[in-house]
Amino acid sequence: MTALPRSAVTLSSILVLAALTACSSRHYFAIYREAIAENQGNLQQLELGMTAATVRSILGEGEIVRYKKIYLVDPWRSESFFLVDGTDVLLLFYVTQPPRKFYRAEDRDLTPIVLEHDKVVGWGWSYLRRNYERYRFSVPREQL
Repeated sequence: MTALPRSAVTLSSILVLAALTACSSRHYFAIYREAIAENQGNLQQLELGMTAATVRSILGEGEIVRYKKIYLVDPWRSESFFLVDGTDVLLLFYVTQPPRKFYRAEDRDLTPIVLEHDKVVGWGWSYLRRNYERYRFSVPREQL
């Protein structure tokens, strides 16, 4: 039996590693796209008056996928504040579009869910635009 030259062994090792990396990348993208599709479908189950706990049980909470520098969680972020009249407002932002930068979702990739006193009052950027005066916070320019 003849031994393979050292360069052939190294080249074959590189090819095997490249193939494994390509497979794991496809796997990551499949999980990522499935999670976004699931979020989009789950948004259809939302109803006005639901509590934050119900929203989190429908849309999920926690890690969606982790791959190298990519870490995607739902809700991606949340904001909480009080209005002048004392209304407690909670905004939950869920990833519903594939981010252009795969490791970081931006506002255009998210769907906001608005809760007042722990009850859903609306969701989506159009809801926030229609209620701009009530909440008096800046909506990203690309969302207007």
